[in-house]
Formats: sequence, C-alpha cells, structure tokens
Amino acid sequence: MSRQSHFCAKAGHVTLSYASPIDGHSDSSAEPATKRRRRLDSMGWAPVEGHSPGGCECAACSRPKSQLESLPAELLDRIAHDLGANDVACTLRLLSRTLAAHFRSHTAVGLSLPVPHHAFVRRFGRWSDVRSLSLSQRRKLLALTAASGSVANLRVVAGGPGVTQALGTAGCALTAEVFTAAAAAGQQRMCRELYDLGCPWDSSTVEAAARHGGARLVRALVLSGCRWDYARGLCAAAAGGDWEVVMALIRLHELGHSWSVSEWDDEGSKSAWASTEGEDDESDDEESDDGSGNYSDAEDTGAALPRSWQDSTTANADAVVGAGTVGAKATGADAAAELVTTADAAARAAAAAVDMAALRRRLAVTGLDAVNGWDLLSAAAYGLALQPLAELAVRLGAVRQPPPLVCLSNAVAAALLSPTPDWRAKAEWLEMHCADASEAAASAARSEVTGRPAKGALDWHSASAAARMGRLDAEEKLWLLVPLSLEELMERMSWARRRGYRVGLPPADLLPLADAAAMRAALSWLLQDQETFSARELRCKYFASDLVNAAAAGGHVGVLEALALEQQRALEAAGAAAEGGPSSSGQPGQRVREAAEGGAVQPAAPPAWAPQAALAAARQGQLPLIRWLVATWGPGETLDRGMWCAAASGPAARSVVQFLRESSCPGRLEPHDVATALKGGGGDGEAVLEWLQQQGWALGAGAMEAAAEAGDLRALCKLRKIGCELRTSLWEPAVEQGWVEVVEWLWQQGCALPEEEQYSKRSAAPARRTPKALLETAIEKGDVGMLKVLATLLETSCAAVRAATVGMAQLAYTLRSAVFESPCRSLPLIRLVLQQTRTPGEGGAYPILDGWRGVDTYENEGFAAGSRSSSTAVTAAAFDGWVRKVKGGFRQTEELSKAVEGILKCARSLAVGGLGRGGDRNPRVDESLQTSFELLSGALDSCLERLSDQVGQVMEWAPEEGAEEEDEGEAEVEDGEGA
Repeated sequence: MSRQSHFCAKAGHVTLSYASPIDGHSDSSAEPATKRRRRLDSMGWAPVEGHSPGGCECAACSRPKSQLESLPAELLDRIAHDLGANDVACTLRLLSRTLAAHFRSHTAVGLSLPVPHHAFVRRFGRWSDVRSLSLSQRRKLLALTAASGSVANLRVVAGGPGVTQALGTAGCALTAEVFTAAAAAGQQRMCRELYDLGCPWDSSTVEAAARHGGARLVRALVLSGCRWDYARGLCAAAAGGDWEVVMALIRLHELGHSWSVSEWDDEGSKSAWASTEGEDDESDDEESDDGSGNYSDAEDTGAALPRSWQDSTTANADAVVGAGTVGAKATGADAAAELVTTADAAARAAAAAVDMAALRRRLAVTGLDAVNGWDLLSAAAYGLALQPLAELAVRLGAVRQPPPLVCLSNAVAAALLSPTPDWRAKAEWLEMHCADASEAAASAARSEVTGRPAKGALDWHSASAAARMGRLDAEEKLWLLVPLSLEELMERMSWARRRGYRVGLPPADLLPLADAAAMRAALSWLLQDQETFSARELRCKYFASDLVNAAAAGGHVGVLEALALEQQRALEAAGAAAEGGPSSSGQPGQRVREAAEGGAVQPAAPPAWAPQAALAAARQGQLPLIRWLVATWGPGETLDRGMWCAAASGPAARSVVQFLRESSCPGRLEPHDVATALKGGGGDGEAVLEWLQQQGWALGAGAMEAAAEAGDLRALCKLRKIGCELRTSLWEPAVEQGWVEVVEWLWQQGCALPEEEQYSKRSAAPARRTPKALLETAIEKGDVGMLKVLATLLETSCAAVRAATVGMAQLAYTLRSAVFESPCRSLPLIRLVLQQTRTPGEGGAYPILDGWRGVDTYENEGFAAGSRSSSTAVTAAAFDGWVRKVKGGFRQTEELSKAVEGILKCARSLAVGGLGRGGDRNPRVDESLQTSFELLSGALDSCLERLSDQVGQVMEWAPEEGAEEEDEGEAEVEDGEGA
C-alpha cells in the first residue's frame, strides 16, 4: 500500500497512513521473512517466539512477542518516561499489539524534537512520501528537522554532505528560515552542517542565536561570515537575558569582523577569543552538547533564567521574600499594605545599592544612535537582571543623557513584564537614574494640580515588542515568553499606578481569557482610572481592540460580557463625575449590578466594538459568540456587510454563513467570497461546493483558481464536473504554492499552458504555448520537485503537444539567467536547469561545463561595495565560496586560452611572413614555440579537467532513489511546540 503524507496547516501536524501488521490488522504472513527480521532487529528490543493465549494460531496472533510485554505497566511507564516521547511513539509502541494498546496515547511525534532515524526515513525517505505537501509545508519540514538537531534526519530531506549534494527528498532549496530555526534552538552542530550545505543565512540567524543559542554559537556565526545588524542583535541578546551574549556582540563590534567568505570558525575562534575574554572559556565549558547554552531547566516551562542572573538576583529576591515574611505576621488589609510597603522599600534599597561610580568607569557602548539605544534599554529592562541592566544603561549614556519620558515609560513597562524576580528593583532603578530632571519637575507640577502623580502612560505593546526581539515568529504569544499569573500581573500594574503611571489594558495574550470571573475583576480595577479611561476613550470604536479581537477569536463570551458590563459601569461613573453627582441609577454601575442580580446580565447600550467582535469571531468560526452578540444587541448593531467575507474565510464557513442568512445580515455572499471559502476549506472544498449549490449561491469566476491555490484536487474535480472551464490562469497559483499533484492533474485534463508572447502583430502563425512563466516561478522559489515534474511532463508529452509548445531547450537563455539570479541558492537546481536546457552536441570536449560559465553573472548583493543592505543581506557562505572557486577556474582557462591563441598567432605569422634572416626559419624559435604551446595546452587541459571534476561533483537529483520503502504502523506527526 503506497504511503502519502497529508499536512494540515492549521492544526500543524502531518498524518502519515500506511499498512501495519499491528495497527492495521493485516496479514503478517504476506511480509517476507527477511524484511520482517530486518525490521524487528532495527527496533532495539529483540522479540521472542510465543503463542497467544487460547491457542490461536492465526498469522496476526502467532507473530513474535516482545519481552517487554511481560513487564508490569508501572515499569513500562518508567521506561517510557526515560525515553524520549518520539521514541515511544515511533519505536516502543510498534513492538507488539499489547504495547501499542498500552501506549495508545503516544501517537504525536514532535518534528522539532529528535525523531528516530528509522521512523523518519520510513515517513520522509522518498520524494513520493513528500510530494503531496505544498512548498511552504516542505520548507517547514526542513526548518523543524533543523531545529531538532538530528543531522542524519536533515540529510534525508535536505541532502548532503556538502554544498554539491544539498538536495534531499523535500525537493526544495534551503532557505534562511531553516538556518534561523537551527540557531533559535541552539543547535551548534546542526548550524555547522547547514553551513557546509550552503544554506543561506541573514541577520535574523544571529538574532535568533543571540536570543536562545548562547555566546559560543553567536561568535561562531559572526566570525564565519554571517551578516548581522548590531542594534537588533544586541536587543535580542538583552531580551533573552544572556549578559555573556551581550558582551560578546559588543566585543565583536569593537574588534571588527569580516563578512568575506571563509570557513566555519568555531573552536578556532574560541581559542582566539580566550586572549581577550577570559571568562568565555569557563562559560563555554558549561554549555551542553545540545547547544542549550547556559540556561537552566526552567526554560522548558517558559521561565528561562540564565545562570548568570542567579548570583546577581539572589540577594534582591531574598530581600523581597523576607519582606513578605515580615508582612505575613500582620492580618487583613494591614498585612497587605505592610507587605507592599516593605517590598517597595526592599526594591528601593536594592536599586540604591548599585555601585554607580564603578559603572561610570566602564567604557561606553558605541555604534548605536539614540533611537536604537532606547530600544535596547527596553529590551534590557525586560530580559536582564538589575546589575547587567544598570551597567548597560550607564554605558549607553541613558544616565548621563536620560531618554524622553515616553521611552522611560516603555522601559519601565518592559521591566514590569520581566520574568526576573527583581522586576521591582529594576523599575525603581530606572526611575531613580534614568528620569530627566526637567520632565520630572513638570510631572511633579501636574501632580500638584491634579492631586495625584502623573508620569505618563505605560505602553504595553512597545514593551511586548521588546520582549519578542529575536523570536522566530513576531506574532508569537507573549505568555509563551512570560508565564505571569493574573495575580502577578495585577501586582505589577498596582505598583505602576501607585507610582503615578497611567495603566492601560495589557496585551491580551497575558490575560486569563478562559476565566471570565478573573477578567471581570481585572477589568473592574483597570477601568476605575477615569483619567486613563475617559468617556471619550470608552466610547471609541477601537477601545480595547486587542482584547476584543483575542476574546472573539477564542470564543470567550464571558470576557466580552464582562468588558461590556465594566465599560458601561465606567461610563456611568464618568458621567456622574462630570455632573458632580451620582449617576442616574443612584450609584455608578448600579443598573449593571441590578441586572446581574436579576439574572439578565445584559448591558443597556451596545458597545462600539460589537461589529469588530463579530468580524473576529466570524474569521475563526466562533458561531456561539456571534449568536450571543446578535441575541444581546440585535443584528442591526453587530452585523454588517463585511461579515460575509469574514465568515467565508473562517473554518466554519457553512454554519456561520447559514446563520448570517437566517439573521438577515446586510449584503450577500459575493462570488469572490466563494473563492475565499474554498481557500479556507482545509481540503474540504468539495463539501463546501455541495453546500453552496444547495443554497443556490453563484460560484463566480475565481472558484477554480482558489481551489488550485488551496491544492484541493477533489474540489477541482467537482468544479470540472459542474461545467467550470479549465483556464491558463490555473497554472500559476498551483506552481507558486508548490502543489505537484494539482499540476499533474491540470496536465492530464488538458489544461492549456499560457500563450507565447507575439513580438510582431503582423505574424500570421498561431501563438504557441509556453511554460516559461511557470518554470521561472519554480526556479525563483527553488522548488526543484516542481521543476522536475514540469520538465518530465514536457518531455513525455505527445508529438503534437511538443510541436505546439515551446520546449525548455528553446528557453535556455531565459531559464539559465533565471537560475543564476534566483534568490534560492542551490547547485543541484542549477545542474537540473542546465541539463534540461542543453541541446545535442553542445559543450565541445567538456560538455559537463556547458552553461556553468553563467556563474560569472552571479553576484551577491551583500558583497557590493557601499551596499546599504550589506548588514542584512541574505548570503550563503559555502555556496558563495564554491561559486568563487569556479569563477576563478574559468578566469584561469580564459587567460590560458588567450596565451595559447597568442602562440598560435605568432607561429602563423612566422610561417607566413618569414621573419627570420633571409627568410630562413629559426629552429630554436620554432622549438620554443612548440614547447610553450604544449605546456600551455597541458595547463589548459588540466584546468578544464579540474573544473570538470568540481562541477561533476554536483549531484543529479533522482527523486525516487532513497531508502527502502517499508510499510508499518500509523502515526500522527505533530510539532509539539506549536509549529
């Protein structure tokens, strides 16, 4: 039974189904004995012969039994606990039916963790196992495998070893995202392998390593030639909390570094670094083999605290704990007040204890402008401990020249979001030493007028942006970085309000949206501040938009209900304050509380954000929340024309659209909305089409293109049956998204290729069909698998089709120019294009060199003198080095060829003109010319042979050559880290 890999992009997992004598209950006697024995031997535990209870002799029950089956369940669980989760799913549970039943919940395999090689090869060992995935999913497979650190598995899907073999079963070129994923996981050995493969890298690679990879990996990347942005690298290192990485980047910038192509510099750079930074050797020796750097085990829970923090923060943390112990002796409200007072006093004492005189003697950090310096201050306030933060701030000049009040407020907000235990001391120190005197005086004057301190508003979103520096996904949820509880967050916001800051709504991903009661309490406390949340602000259409969108997308009805109630209470309180008396209902919020006590918890007036919440819910298919909005405030106040498009793009398009129709939502489902529904159908486009037909909706002209872009073959077949025409516009989305099976289906259905451009309007010849644009798209994206499929289809077509179609050989100049200008750097890709565009008899004595002279046109933009993008350019060191060697070889052959031609020209001149005395030939001259000709010709041949050998090492990709196909088990492969 052939295996196919099906990838669900929204769920983030790959489901691989194949026949199995265990889970599939197939006849094991059909499996050859040698193959079964080899499979069982590779699983680690040798089975023993045995019979099933009851004397059943069927093939399924008489198979060899594993010795582990006789162990107690508790012992099996202990064994599974010591093994990796992937080992249990891919090996242990496949030993027998009994073990499969015991570990039935272990079927999710995290691709970002090491996967047993035998299981990985069975699932991704051939192009036929991966070709059903789109290009983005194949690239994601490469990135997850690189993050796992398994070099053996990477060589299956990415190829190797070496840049000339850098193409595996994934059928696509490596991208900078793959290198960045390995750097973010701290996989130093994997980074070395990717370097040798010629994988591109850019400044995000260094930033990811600075955030997670450790100082040794950062130094290796920079000294090996990776481009990096100094300011962003420092911000990522500071947000990651590794002071050693911050100092390493500063030192690298001070010493200067070369961006030229070089060899991977790891151990050599370490020994050279030891002469200038003696502390690095000790810290490098502490790094683990998996590249985890100097992080403690707390990183697994998201509260990663580098060991370099622990010594500097222990005293401050102990002081706060001691303050809590003293405060615990009191009771009630007095106990809470005493605890807060004591904690604040301890934090101020810790901030005052920083030796500022010693810090001012340190050298200043140079190379940053004012804006980058302020951004770095916020990142350091989030990630670093108090002492490193103070040193960096002093060296940046933030104490000598304080930042503006808004920048200081951003830094304080970042400190309040910090996972370090000394967050309060950091905020106190920032206020103590980084506040501008004039602005502080103006703030004090305003506080005298208003009767309360006024220091500006805390910008939580700027602080969260600083916290995310160096993360792979800029939209990653903040709670994955800072696991703060609501109590901790309320404590920090209370501190900020006591110090005179206007505290707005924090980022939604920090709030407990699943707990409506806790959210009601938090919102009630926040909206009490009438200066921050004025009536104008509360009535604004975009009030609490972040919270509204997050709650609606998650279907949290209770959160939106609490927001509406507390918002109404705050509006009543603001109105009462403006009138100088109580609200119309007696007390602020009394009408809301009375409604709540009566059981009908419904705000009187619809909030301005109700339509926005309905749109966000429709995009995520949250029909219960949409029903609540309509039931509470009516369809006229919550539904608008944009709901149809939003509903069509969501995962529950059919149910939401049906509800909109029943609720008389303004507008209708337009034809382009049908295309949107097909794109978001998640492979279930056929059912969507059937429902649309039943409802009588018009499909529109873009339905076929939408199904092709989504890679939904069933929807395409359904559309074809109901009469939709095949158009040339279907090719481009299928090729661009990398859907190989869709492209093959279009060819089988006879879909016409785009027409060739007619350069002369007077030409009477019919325009031929050309795959030029499709081939250029595949080359630009580095999709070798798609390019191979297109070439095969063109080669195997009938004579009539070939006569009416422009062949790849006729597009040689265009395609060869495209491959050398492609941003995807892959030597196997170049060889494939050169082979497919070669004409018979081309190449002369060395046909393998045909077309490779085109590398002379390759120039990396990062090496251009004066290039503005030189620090952020995407480069590929091993690829660039290989190309430079080939270019040097071709230049040598050109010079030698000119020398040989010069000798021949001289010999011809002597033979024709008789330049010797009296017309006599000088034998010594002829002998010298002959000797020179032979030596130079030999040198030219030697150079050409060396070039041929170098070019001949580039692999010719054979998709179906791979590991032996074995059919076993059924597993669901899912990235355990939310990929």
